[in-house]
Amino acid sequence: MAANQLFDNNTTSTVSVQLLTGGTTLTIANSAHMPEISGSQFYYLTLVRNSDDAIEIVRVTGKSILDLTIVRSQEGTTALQFEIGDVIEARLTAKVLDELSDGTGIGHSNGGVGVGSGSAASTNAVAVGTSSNTASNAIAIGYGADAGGDSSISIGINSQTIADDVIQMQGVHSFKAEEVGDGLSLVSDLSGTVAVMQSNTLDMTASTNTITFNLPDAEFYPIEVGIFYTDVDTCTVGPTFKVGRGLALEKWLASTVATAPSAKGIAIYDTLASVESEPGLGSVIIDFTTVATATTLEGRFYVKGYFIQNPQGA
Repeated sequence: MAANQLFDNNTTSTVSVQLLTGGTTLTIANSAHMPEISGSQFYYLTLVRNSDDAIEIVRVTGKSILDLTIVRSQEGTTALQFEIGDVIEARLTAKVLDELSDGTGIGHSNGGVGVGSGSAASTNAVAVGTSSNTASNAIAIGYGADAGGDSSISIGINSQTIADDVIQMQGVHSFKAEEVGDGLSLVSDLSGTVAVMQSNTLDMTASTNTITFNLPDAEFYPIEVGIFYTDVDTCTVGPTFKVGRGLALEKWLASTVATAPSAKGIAIYDTLASVESEPGLGSVIIDFTTVATATTLEGRFYVKGYFIQNPQGA
């Protein structure tokens, strides 16, 4: 059962213009409870011939006042000729029940479940909420939630994960982290794990920003720096940024003009060897110094690396 399949209660009408076996336009007598259709939405109707009670199931893919665009012979039924006055109803069919019971899912055929308008679940994944989407084996819950990493979990309105095996909740980035301004502060023990510290979603055409990730009593060993683009339209010049710590704002990435992206996704600008850190390092800083040239460019800066809390046993 697809996420764009429509349902309504008490959907019924009658045929108002004879429908031949090859016809693809069904003209109905009234449109009460006949859902309006947009884009790839659809619904099923059962046509019943009064003369012999023979039935045909059709798929409705378009609606213009009293004219329905239909695909004939659904669920093993045969295209029949219907006369004026024959019955039209939206009935519960075997296909709908089979899909609910066999785990096929809603909106995906590979074990994924997408619930909500525009939701898109990948293989063995769950996407719940309008415009939510996932990578494989991931979970996204909330309006616009995007679990972009395999086996990741993203919970909350417009929440996003950009790496595999990462958990992110709205207001809590890369699991057990507290949002502070445009950055975040790690507050729980993530020792020995790979943490992805990311900014809020920024309009990279509007204004520059200095994003600080506070690291109380911690060592952080960065292994990757980049940008996760969430919305791109006609970008000709990417943003300029650098990544460092404290007074050494180019410690990990010198001032770089990002390549202008053509589509949303991850852009990696440096894959770092292990960089020496210091116990109790105060912060990691992304300095966004020059805006991009684009009709629309939104995204998140991120730093990925190994995080060790209280390295001296404090």
